[in-house]
Amino acid sequence: MIALIDADLLRYECCYAAQAAYKQMTDTDDNVNFDAVQDALDYRIKQITIGAGCDSYVLYITEGRTFRYDVAVTAPYKGTRHADRPYHYANLTAVIKSLHPCRVVTHMEADDQLAIDALADPDNTVLCSRDKDLRQVTGAKVYSWELLNQPSFGPTKIERIGSVDRKGKGTGYTFFMAQMVMGDSADNVPGIKGKGPAAAHAILSPIVEDDELTEDEKVAEMKAAVITAYQRCYAEDYDDVYEEQATLLWMLRAEPTDGERV
Repeated sequence: MIALIDADLLRYECCYAAQAAYKQMTDTDDNVNFDAVQDALDYRIKQITIGAGCDSYVLYITEGRTFRYDVAVTAPYKGTRHADRPYHYANLTAVIKSLHPCRVVTHMEADDQLAIDALADPDNTVLCSRDKDLRQVTGAKVYSWELLNQPSFGPTKIERIGSVDRKGKGTGYTFFMAQMVMGDSADNVPGIKGKGPAAAHAILSPIVEDDELTEDEKVAEMKAAVITAYQRCYAEDYDDVYEEQATLLWMLRAEPTDGERV
């Protein structure tokens, strides 16, 4: 079993963790030795691989500008993030690319390639990421490792319909549609103005919980309900905004093609 690991997040995590530990030990603001950062990476890879129930791994990193930056019109994609990167980020990236099994992803995000590869071989892979967006990838086994006060998740197979709770946490197609309503502040994707997790839950849960509906009917009714909410918010622009938000939020299941998303 192969752990497909999101190393975009892992690079930041290992750099910051090593620096924080060094500062606590030395009570200085000096930069940590790179060996400590490498040790943090090796430890985390081993921990993730074991936690996912795997015996090997591949790291995935994004390189260059992705298509979502060109799609975003309503708000700049990831526009609220700081551009600064931690010390040793570039060094750790070089080590990942040269000393570890690694897939460098261009034009789309590592998340997209993770989803594509996990679905290409779901019986022999586990998709490993702290990114909640990947919990929409139905049919994949997904694992998130514990970090600070954030609990671990899985490994578990993501079911097609899934669910969403009142706090906006969820899985499957329901979670994707919930993000369409409430947006994603981490990526600066606004969704529907003024609508948050409670609104997403109120719109979608009655459909999910209707036992008389088939899965196909639930998917169709969720989409129709969310489109109606977009119409009420964005009036004559609703269709363009809906397509934009869907493109930003949907994790690709295959190489990008028009109309593949939703």
